[in-house]
Amino acid sequence: GLARGVLVVAVAVGAFHYFAPAPVTYRSDTFDHIGYVRAIQREGTLSPHGVLAPPVDASAVKSDPRKGALHPLLAAASSLAAVDPAHVLRQLPVWAAPAAVLAFFSFALRLLPGGLYAVFSLLLFLLFQGGIGRIFMANIGYGQHIVLVFHWVLVMLVLGMARDVGGRRLGLILLIAAGGAFIHIDTLLHFGLLVAGVLVFFRAFRVSFGTAAVLAAGAAVVAAIVLVWKIGVSVQPGNILHTHPQGLLYFGEIGSRWFVASPVELLRRYGLLFLAGVIMTPALLLLRRHRREALLCLALAAPPIVLALNPVLAPAIYEHGTYLLHRLLLNVPVFAVTALLLGSLIGWARRGRIASKLAAVALLLLWTRVFAIAFGAWVADARAVDWDRLPVLSAEMQSLADFLNENVRQGSVVLSDPVTSYTLSAFTDVRVVTVLHQHGNPNDAAAVDRLRATHNAMSPFALQEEALNTVERYQVDYIVVNGTDRSRSRDFLAGWDPGVAPVLANKFGELPENYLRVYEKDGVTVYRVLGVERGAHTWYPTVPFVRDPPANLQRCGQGFTEPLDVLGISFEPAIALPGEEVWVTVAYRRNSNTGDILPLTLHIRLEDRAYFDRGRSYPGDKYVRRFRERRDAYFRRFRFDHRPFGGLYDSELWPLGQTVCETFRLRLPTDLREETTQ
Repeated sequence: GLARGVLVVAVAVGAFHYFAPAPVTYRSDTFDHIGYVRAIQREGTLSPHGVLAPPVDASAVKSDPRKGALHPLLAAASSLAAVDPAHVLRQLPVWAAPAAVLAFFSFALRLLPGGLYAVFSLLLFLLFQGGIGRIFMANIGYGQHIVLVFHWVLVMLVLGMARDVGGRRLGLILLIAAGGAFIHIDTLLHFGLLVAGVLVFFRAFRVSFGTAAVLAAGAAVVAAIVLVWKIGVSVQPGNILHTHPQGLLYFGEIGSRWFVASPVELLRRYGLLFLAGVIMTPALLLLRRHRREALLCLALAAPPIVLALNPVLAPAIYEHGTYLLHRLLLNVPVFAVTALLLGSLIGWARRGRIASKLAAVALLLLWTRVFAIAFGAWVADARAVDWDRLPVLSAEMQSLADFLNENVRQGSVVLSDPVTSYTLSAFTDVRVVTVLHQHGNPNDAAAVDRLRATHNAMSPFALQEEALNTVERYQVDYIVVNGTDRSRSRDFLAGWDPGVAPVLANKFGELPENYLRVYEKDGVTVYRVLGVERGAHTWYPTVPFVRDPPANLQRCGQGFTEPLDVLGISFEPAIALPGEEVWVTVAYRRNSNTGDILPLTLHIRLEDRAYFDRGRSYPGDKYVRRFRERRDAYFRRFRFDHRPFGGLYDSELWPLGQTVCETFRLRLPTDLREETTQ
């Protein structure tokens, strides 16, 4: 009765609080999904080319391989209801999140010894699933979240095979697995790990090895069918933004080729309680003889942990699945593991000897501390609920979207900064040259080239020719210059500062034969492209950064490799106290053509040179120093990462053979040792 009561309350509260329309922002993947659904409607095909405008000098890009059958369903719902796709995506949690709660609670009931354990797991789930529960629930329409619901249902069905091993149950399991895989390929990944657990720990599932083998054979058939379809829409990823290493923990002493999924990345993606549950999972080995539930949780947790946290297997998985390596660990039933272990600790504290009681209490207090930290984050997030429910678009962007939808023909190509382009792809029927960092199609080999072309066309430091070349190559119909603060971006390969908008207004205004201003409101200007006549014009970029370096320039210990060079760095004042601001001047030189390169980052490190020069080096000295620094609340070393010129003036634009200088402010931390700042 208690379990049912708590469940009803949880669903009721969630329906009015957690499952409200999802927060929509360009910093999430929401626009990516909305834009893809809109592309299905615009192009009239189940496999559109995504939200980009394919270059005129390249073959058509294949459909986005990450998108499955869910997006055509959403497109059909949007068309039948005659509403914008953005509203369909926003309302998904209203019906999907309660289903997720019911699925998880049933899943927890099957894994745990009683209702109280399941209720506790449900509370942890509501608060912390996906890092902070409300975020998970609000974005339940994301593929990886829907996949988890399929996973919980499949686990329950497989556990039921102990009582019913007939063909109907097996057929239902395979049908649900196949349907989920067509919606999102991660379902196949989760199902494969589940089947692996059944094969290895078939006794924990209370099925015979023969039954486990039949299940594995059926899973192989499902995998073959789904993979044939997936291979048909996929090519070798050509978008390096989707394949560059991220979220990995390397074993430097062994070699750079060995790594595992980084615990820090797990913390960032899934939250502190999730990471704590993964760390606690090996403790189930102590309970496996006394509790069948411990062996069952271990059977589900062991395969993903062995794969994702194994330095031999993880690189092989990452080579083909990249960030899917981290999603392996979503199979670990962390909240069930946590509930089971905490319940056992409480029982140990009640029945054990004095030493056992003290040890159990110490462990419970440690977990309580971890919970308090995570709960503090939850409270801070809950206070932002009203902010999240503000209108999706600012008044400026809403006016722009309305103008484009009402005055621009469907499918017109728009060039703008990455944040604005990503927003327009979700809320208008135009096509855009590029989108923000990783949201592009993995099959798009020209993704970086698109970003580079957009960057240079919208740069106040590039010639008019750069804009004309981009317009001609991508057959651009309109150019949007967004000068509002919401367009500001410092993301990877997508730097944009709205402060350059007045300069760009002069830049495009100097070519009236090419650009016609058709919209200007609230800091946003739209130009219609009339043509690409390359006539005479008077606007040329100013390069205020070319100057002689200061006299007090000091040579850096290490700079960029050829063909770029860091000539030196200077500080003003030369001696500063912790917490003060200093002016930093850095001088660069471009010695030869750089071609297309990724953005540069300068690592500026200040350190107490006298301390490090006289300090003895021995194995582990860094960790001893860090311990002492944290104990004494001061630091002898400080590193600051800086992207030259804020990313607006990349190195391929620097004049050859000349000194390029920039000056910026740097605030020193208050807990630096004073000697470090001299």
